[in-house]
Amino acid sequence: MKTAILLVSFGTSHKEASQNSIDAIASSLSEAYGAFTVYQAYTSSMLIRRLAKEGIEVYNIEEALERAYNDKTDALFVISTHIIAGHEYNKMLGAVEKYRHKFAHIGIAKPLLYTKSDCSRITAVLNEMLEFKAENEYILMGHGTDAEANFMYHNMNTALKTAGFKNVHIATVEASPSLEDALKEMRPPDKVGSVILHPFMTVAGEHAKNDMAGENDSFLARINALGYSTHAVLKGLGEYASFRNIYVEKLRALTENFL
Repeated sequence: MKTAILLVSFGTSHKEASQNSIDAIASSLSEAYGAFTVYQAYTSSMLIRRLAKEGIEVYNIEEALERAYNDKTDALFVISTHIIAGHEYNKMLGAVEKYRHKFAHIGIAKPLLYTKSDCSRITAVLNEMLEFKAENEYILMGHGTDAEANFMYHNMNTALKTAGFKNVHIATVEASPSLEDALKEMRPPDKVGSVILHPFMTVAGEHAKNDMAGENDSFLARINALGYSTHAVLKGLGEYASFRNIYVEKLRALTENFL
């Protein structure tokens, strides 16, 4: 029986960010399950078109599924790097369901944040990765969406506070909780060592470089204007081994009752 993995991401047009995060996750999955073929797909049609103009071919979900089918894959395990079950994740589900009849077995992993227990687990992993220090304030920038699943960002803030990290805040670019929400909970500048900005995204791409750390009207610029000493870390979550291991564990959970 031929078995394969389909790693699905929103995508990025930043080559280095892709290599350091998405490709690194694919490598971690391949290292853990060397007998499996690994396919990749982006859900963002806009990014796929942009990359095509640069001569870079990236599959959309349907193309990746068709490739796996044509390669005579029997069992396909789908791993998504989407943070929540928002529009892009649901788009992926719809595409996979259309192909379910073509494979003997399809297993689909839930996104990073799906239950409250996921939030508690990710809190521990974030602390392992970023080593939260009491003298600093931390703002982790998520994307945000109008999809119902956006409430998981609020659940993450609750999990962080419950774990004792009252100085760590999730703030999204396009929804709530917002940067303003985070600022209301922060200590005044003279009580803080530094404000550390970090993407709460798999990839440190367009949003991280512009909305978080850009020169104008970014999280960094707005916080600096309030008198804080601010430092932006341009690393996607996928650049950390501890984070990548979450996806290896998701794959293990999908395969343990199958293989």
